[in-house]
Amino acid sequence: MPLKEYERVHYGVVGDNQGRVWLATDQDIRLFDGHGWTIFTLMDMGLSPLGEDELRLDFSISFIESLDEVWVGICYWAGPGPVGGQGVARYDGLSWRSGSDEVSLGCTTMMVEDNLGRIWIGSDGELWRFEPDSDEWLLFEPPSPPAGGGSFFNWVPVLVLDQENEPWAELLICGGGGCNGEVLYHVHGDSWIQIMEPNSHYDRKLVFDATGTPWLFVQGFPWEGPGTIYRVEDNLPKHISDLRLRVNDITLDRDGRIWFVVEGEEGHQLWVLENGDS
Repeated sequence: MPLKEYERVHYGVVGDNQGRVWLATDQDIRLFDGHGWTIFTLMDMGLSPLGEDELRLDFSISFIESLDEVWVGICYWAGPGPVGGQGVARYDGLSWRSGSDEVSLGCTTMMVEDNLGRIWIGSDGELWRFEPDSDEWLLFEPPSPPAGGGSFFNWVPVLVLDQENEPWAELLICGGGGCNGEVLYHVHGDSWIQIMEPNSHYDRKLVFDATGTPWLFVQGFPWEGPGTIYRVEDNLPKHISDLRLRVNDITLDRDGRIWFVVEGEEGHQLWVLENGDS
């Protein structure tokens, strides 16, 4: 893959239904068809160039199975946090087009398809749902941030759907010239249920096991204090274990066991959570 030194692969890798592989770097979107690479820049996607040297570009990427499309979220960063973006770009296999006017200037970081074919979007500090059948965008507006944490939500770093197609979203709290914590919500209908108090850990992992039970991995190393594993029961986090390790990635096997790669002072290790108490 022809990557320059300053170009990082960001927000992972996705595959489409033709077996092709899509990558999001800090500069562009790249497609590998098994024989060679195609590179799509902002201008190729019909978007405006970055323009300002102090801005950093972040792409997120998702394959939308029900539409047979690749969706790309575009976000601008400056200093400690996001400063808008260009919403969503959609690729139908032939050409690119804008995702919607509703999020056209937003920092879009999360795009998740539910099992009804609807697409959930985290853009700036808001949650949207796109209805393909009606071509409508529905806004799920979050409540005000918890007292003492900040004055507004700035972006959505985590968005996961449970077995009932209900979103669990983590929002970054900002205000007063900086961003100082995140808060996790379970969105049930029109209600935003806060799962735990805001904290200053900027990388938490949320996963649902085979029974639909949510598990939350709060980072420890390299930050001060231990990492923590919680099982969420009736929207309340139950402490399971402390872990002075950084969780880099999580997956489920077909038996519903949670596997996670951790990083500690001795390097990388592979762990498995085989039951609810260990």
